[in-house]
Amino acid sequence: MVDIGSSLIVLEKVLEAVGSESRSEEPLLDVMSQLTVIVKSSITDLELRHEMAHSHHIWRMIKVDLEQEPEEVNLELKFRLIRGVVLLARNLLSVARDIALEIGIRQAIFKFGLNLQRIQENEGIYNNCLVSAFQCLSNLTVNMKDHEPEVLYELVAVFKSIKTWNEDTQLPVFSYFKNIMDSPDFLHFALSKGEGKPILKELLIQFEKLDLEGELSSIGILIVSIFTKLIVHESFLKFITVYNDPDYTIRYLKVAQTIITSKESWEVFELTVILSWVYELFQKTVPQIQSYFETNSQDEPLFIYQKASSSLDILATLSKYDHSRKFLLSYEGVQNLVGLLGIIQKNVKPKKLKDDQKLEAKKDLKIEYKNFPHIKSFIIEILSSLVYQNFDVQELMRELHGLELVLSNCIIDDNEPFIKERSIVCLRFLLLNNEKNQEFVSKLEAKQAVQDDTLDEAGFEVEIVDGKVKLKQKPNYKP
Repeated sequence: MVDIGSSLIVLEKVLEAVGSESRSEEPLLDVMSQLTVIVKSSITDLELRHEMAHSHHIWRMIKVDLEQEPEEVNLELKFRLIRGVVLLARNLLSVARDIALEIGIRQAIFKFGLNLQRIQENEGIYNNCLVSAFQCLSNLTVNMKDHEPEVLYELVAVFKSIKTWNEDTQLPVFSYFKNIMDSPDFLHFALSKGEGKPILKELLIQFEKLDLEGELSSIGILIVSIFTKLIVHESFLKFITVYNDPDYTIRYLKVAQTIITSKESWEVFELTVILSWVYELFQKTVPQIQSYFETNSQDEPLFIYQKASSSLDILATLSKYDHSRKFLLSYEGVQNLVGLLGIIQKNVKPKKLKDDQKLEAKKDLKIEYKNFPHIKSFIIEILSSLVYQNFDVQELMRELHGLELVLSNCIIDDNEPFIKERSIVCLRFLLLNNEKNQEFVSKLEAKQAVQDDTLDEAGFEVEIVDGKVKLKQKPNYKP
């Protein structure tokens, strides 16, 4: 019969067996057999599990066993024996963890994890021990909100020792990481101080392997949920730009872009954090684009382009939310967007290919980053959201000469697919119920500065009243 007393005796035998220099495997196998009975009983006997989970004596003995440095003789068998103790701890933690936390069981598990390097050549035993250790840590931390910063350093130390990865090892390790992410101190050290770089790098690599078009596995869902948590932290931008080279900066940014442009809804506080770091990145990128053109650089502005493209794609996606529009308007979003639109309009000529050239272009998939493709389309899409049913923004657009810029893009531009359609929508929103904007465009129409079909597609028609050219909204217009 298994009880507290017999379990303590077996745990003491584990300590003796692990420290033994005897070459005989028989004593080890005998203790392992006895420990197996206890581990199984801790699963099937709820009353026993509850009693053991609340026993200081049991937890102290478990800790001593986990901290033991096994002698070299029969090393792999000894680690298998300690793994049995880890499994027992895992089972008990499903009931209670107060005593385990009090006596420092976490530190003991991490010491065991570091000791596993001694058997790393035996991949099977090593992986089984590692999985068990992190299952135990996950049970220890589930639903905990506060974690000491030291937790991060312990995790990184073990993490760096892991040479090979598979889904069996990833799931418990990343589950534990997700648990401790709930702590503000932990995330601060991981992101703002850059201490989480080794772990986040592996998460990035695994994210890039996911088939996001298909159904995600358990590990895939876990990785996406971790990154979803990371991108709504105020230090995310600092982490990806300060502690990573340009290549990794863009790779992390693309992860954020993928998640943000795919997620259906956000809490207001999440939107605020995302908008803060994305808009900051956009603001810092605008002068870099201007400088690129002013210096007549012949280099491909890949890094600058990718930052602009990702940040604007995210802003375009989020601009459907009222909170996002208010945020952008409060931080001079219209001014900055129109400014960048003017920079690109001035320095990049529209491209109109003949049919045979279009076929050749489709074969040649090389992107000419110096033309900043799609950037103007993103800007006009965001401006459309900002100007829609907003008289003040309509007025601001005219004052900033943004109205002319939108009109100038109501053309076919093979460097900017669909920009004509987006510009016409934006133009319609600019003209709707705004006499001054209509008058402004009427004067341009009189000078033949506006293409004939542009106003028609925007839902307006030209009429002559008292010898003056005016715009009139077409009746029953449907875009």
